[in-house]
Amino acid sequence: MRAVQFIQKQGNDLAKHTAAALLGVTDGEHAADAVRAMQCTDGGFSATGCDPSVLAETRRVLGVLDDLGIRDGDLLQAVCAHLARLQRDDGRWGCGSEDDEDLFETGMILTHLAKTTSARIDMLEAAADFLSGLWSPDRVQGFEWRPLMAYAGTFSNLSHERSDEILQWCGRELERGFRAGRFDGVQTVRLLSWCDAPQLPGGRLEPAELLKSIFEGQAEDGGWLEPGEASIINRVGHTLAALVGLRRLE
Repeated sequence: MRAVQFIQKQGNDLAKHTAAALLGVTDGEHAADAVRAMQCTDGGFSATGCDPSVLAETRRVLGVLDDLGIRDGDLLQAVCAHLARLQRDDGRWGCGSEDDEDLFETGMILTHLAKTTSARIDMLEAAADFLSGLWSPDRVQGFEWRPLMAYAGTFSNLSHERSDEILQWCGRELERGFRAGRFDGVQTVRLLSWCDAPQLPGGRLEPAELLKSIFEGQAEDGGWLEPGEASIINRVGHTLAALVGLRRLE
């Protein structure tokens, strides 16, 4: 498969192990071991060394574990304890000054933590209340990908009094963005996979059209996103997301 060859050439060890697990060549434990080797003593992760841990890198690794279906165990217990220490009094994760960035980090962390057995319910509820307090439909209108990911992922995986209302808007905007060509097939299935749902309320996207869009987006070198239009890191991430999508839709 050309995608695997691309990952083997361009990806780091974690990307290679993740691709192998997604294709069923190995189980997820090989990738989990690669994650453990990256984990800092405080339970988080950093792209630049373990002092201090970087929130975005911890969120990214949580996404890898989610893709692999690893949702319990000592690895995630340490991550949850780390994130509990970083959570702010108002429930958010982030720097506390820019709502849009904090909204994304909080929503994506919550998307993954809500599926684990290690996160405390009070931690999850506080983060959901923070996000619901910022909610208005215009947050996800205008093809705003990051807020759409944050709200759809959170309220698909965590029960909340505003879940139905928010997900109706998210479903409509996801379909609208896909049909307008603003969200590609990989992005769309990535969101649905992290929502752990075949569809969102308010929208309807057929598996066949999503598959077609994913295949059409593959570049000649086997990866996704065209060379020169995105960094290698982003191309590797998009390619792994394509593998997740293909496995989900098969």
